[in-house]
This record gives sequence, structure tokens and C-alpha cells, in this order.
Amino acid sequence: MAIAIENPNIPNFPTTDQFKLSDLPAAVTAYLQDEVTVTVDPIVPAVTDELQPDELGTFDVHVENGSIPLEEVWIHLTLENINRADFKVPTGATLSVRDAIDGNVLPGNSFVNEMFIQFLGGELDAEDTIDLHLTMRAQRVGEDDLQVHVHGDVPIDSLLPTHRRGHDTVTPIVVQ
Repeated sequence: MAIAIENPNIPNFPTTDQFKLSDLPAAVTAYLQDEVTVTVDPIVPAVTDELQPDELGTFDVHVENGSIPLEEVWIHLTLENINRADFKVPTGATLSVRDAIDGNVLPGNSFVNEMFIQFLGGELDAEDTIDLHLTMRAQRVGEDDLQVHVHGDVPIDSLLPTHRRGHDTVTPIVVQ
């Protein structure tokens, strides 16, 4: 199904631009990958200058949204080598921490090698940010990659706004 969009109120707006509804999932994925910025600060060991086995370290995760609001936002943390370190499950009344988006709630302060974190409501407004201060526990000596990315949806009314005005059809009325 192709949808035609027309907007005569914007100068130089193309008369008709078409897209397929089946293109929307890829567009949302592209938005999450290109317009939502995720940064992770270096891990700070709790005791030593370099992270040692069984030592705790802290790090900050920053998520910055672009120009479109998001819903069902989950911050997904993983390690390439699950034996290298574990994440400490954060606690708080405004957090939901799970083993998968539709998975089980993880007990606070437990240690896991993968987690999905959502703030209460799961929404992230346009141009808004999320900042998390997290803890991990080192296990085995070696190098690994801490991977963090965002899962989310664009509200349907942002993609297909409702109650937009179309063209007027003008018919003369003659009253005599």
C-alpha cells in the first residue's frame, strides 16, 4: 500500500511523495541507529588503578534522543565474553530491569551478564536524555567489549499523525 502525502502550505514541498507502510520498520531502525546517541564513559575501578578480578567498577551510560519522541525504550547491555564480567542490577522505583524485553524481572543488586533497563513509562521525549550510573564486577583477566544500544518504538501518531487537514473543495453557492 502506498500513501501519497501532499502539503500545499509549505513552499517548495513536493506535490506528492510516496512511501510504503512496509518501509516504516526500517525507518525506525535507521532512526535508532543514526539519531539516538549512546555513549559509555570508561570504567572506574573501585579500589585499584586497573580493574582486577572480583573488583567492582562503575561507569556511566548516556542516551541522547534526536528529534522524534520514542516509547518502549529499553537500554540493552551485554558483554561479548560472558565470563569476563557481570553487571550489577540497579535498583530504584523508577526502573524496570529484565533479562529480555518481554522477559523476567531481575532481582536488584544481583549480578548478570546481560540486562535490559527501562525507566518507568518507557518514554524518551525528543531531544531528551537518559543518564545511568552503573556497576560491574570483573571476573577473569583479559579484554572484552561492553556493548550498549537502545531498543525502542516511534509512537504511531508521530509516524502517521491524525486529524490532518486535506484540501478544500470549493463549490459556489448562489442564494437568490
